[in-house]
Amino acid sequence: MNRKQILEATRKSINELVLDFQNNKFDYLSESDIKIKLVHLLKEKIDVYIHNADSEKSPIHIVKSEYPYPNTVSAYQKLDIAILHPQSPTPGSNLWQLPIFIAIELKYSIDKRKDKSFLNDIQKINSIKDCSRVALHFSRFPIKDSFDVLNTIEVFKKNNYFVIDDDKVYRLTNIEVIK
Repeated sequence: MNRKQILEATRKSINELVLDFQNNKFDYLSESDIKIKLVHLLKEKIDVYIHNADSEKSPIHIVKSEYPYPNTVSAYQKLDIAILHPQSPTPGSNLWQLPIFIAIELKYSIDKRKDKSFLNDIQKINSIKDCSRVALHFSRFPIKDSFDVLNTIEVFKKNNYFVIDDDKVYRLTNIEVIK
């Protein structure tokens, strides 16, 4: 599987998750439910393993949850989901510091309070260099009730940041409805 195919499989997995979320409201009671479903879909569609050069007998699937990455604020933070670079690591590589191909952050809201943690997630993935970034905020209430301020934030330009409610998907550029 090449990089373009991995990106396409990721897009299809996210689309499938969004439709399932919107059609089966009560299957998702927490962010963990969403993460488990997305990791499952990704692993189903991305059948790519890398090999630890120090142990060829232990292939490593490139889809990981709670994958740590170094940053400048603290020693490590964790991504909700990381799709590792499909190239096998060199001998002696630290398996917890492999290059990230796609960084995915998830958020889930069940009430109308303004949730700044989604903005923190976006800042987190923006700090990772040389990878594709996706931030998804799933919401159980109409988005415009709470997120009308987001269209003024410059960081959303030209990125894959989406907010999903029960019947719409918003791409966070100018809060335009894309479905």
